[in-house]
Amino acid sequence: MSGTFNLYCDESCHLPHDRQPLMVLGVVSCPAEKAREVAVRLREIEQAHSQRSPGKRSAPGALSG
Repeated sequence: MSGTFNLYCDESCHLPHDRQPLMVLGVVSCPAEKAREVAVRLREIEQAHSQRSPGKRSAPGALSG
């Protein structure tokens, strides 16, 4: 296993006038060599439940360590 991890980040939708004083940030990580396997499995789960995740699909960032 390499020392590179993909990070997937998302935030709650905080708008200045939505009367919500809080904003939440979240991060999920996985080893880079497992990213394809995880993506395939997530799509299988989405299809099985006829759902699309609310997250945006974009290229992951990499973190080496």
